[in-house]
Amino acid sequence: MKILAVDDDKFIIEVLELALLSMGHEVVRTAQSAAAALDVIAEAATPFDCILMDIQMPEMDGIELVSVLRELPDYRKTPIVMLTAMSDKKYVDRAFNAGATDYITKPFEPVELKSRLNIAERLNSEMMSVSKAATKLDELVTNLDFQPAVNIEDSFDIDDMPGYMSFHAFRNYLQQLDRSKFYLGGILALKIVEITALHRQMGGQDYMNFIADIADGISENIYGETTIFSYAGYGLFVVATTGGAGTMPGDDLADMVQDSVSRMCLVHRNGTPIETEIVQSDVHSPSGFGVSRNEKIIETAVSEAEQRAQALANPLNQGSKAGVGPVAYRLLG
Repeated sequence: MKILAVDDDKFIIEVLELALLSMGHEVVRTAQSAAAALDVIAEAATPFDCILMDIQMPEMDGIELVSVLRELPDYRKTPIVMLTAMSDKKYVDRAFNAGATDYITKPFEPVELKSRLNIAERLNSEMMSVSKAATKLDELVTNLDFQPAVNIEDSFDIDDMPGYMSFHAFRNYLQQLDRSKFYLGGILALKIVEITALHRQMGGQDYMNFIADIADGISENIYGETTIFSYAGYGLFVVATTGGAGTMPGDDLADMVQDSVSRMCLVHRNGTPIETEIVQSDVHSPSGFGVSRNEKIIETAVSEAEQRAQALANPLNQGSKAGVGPVAYRLLG
């Protein structure tokens, strides 16, 4: 990958440069301030594939720089990994809310850094493939009704949605809470019933718009900055809160979201109403889950929502257990 490392500590910069080169990253550029980083980015012939960022820097800190980068067209989706000594939760929250993809606290282990960069590289490759396909379609397709292919298992970003976080960043955020033993209020999962049939009935763009409408309904009904949510594919949304008592949506969130969606009067292209039913899991808290608790809570919530959706879709099978399906394994994989 072509990587930019930004840190005002010259020693850290030198260590990072050596470490990244030894990992096989052939192009490594460095900067010791946000202003210098922006200059390097402006002068680069092609965009960087990944950016490593310290938080504490003079004039403009790393989190402010993340916000600036996310406004640049070439860097809206680029993996940005915070590499910092700042371990307080307020910094973790600020970083992910600004658009960071991952968060590593110093002192870091080279093995951990390599593992996180491998994930970032895969993420970047996926985004590049999508970008190239979109560019090609723009060149070849002039029909406004063209529907791109969207798989039911795809998790995709929804821009400018209050409380929403890309699924990759959402998982990294919860893992950082786990590692730092920060408070997690709870997690629940929402599932769109009969999502396979709905996906089959819609074209790709219509389906993405439909999922975005459901996300809008969720965003309307969650509380403030301490509650976040993400779309995981398969008609599943995962909601989490790090706030205190009373900030976690209750057992009626699915009903509230469904009411919001009903007011949108969503219809298929032929004018028929889109029949939408949403179920949710119970709210699951960390107690009793042990190590890697947040991953296990997600698995439990997802499996529960899947079972309830299946029971509604197949009333005769309400007594059966669906078990942990492919979605849960994908969440944890």
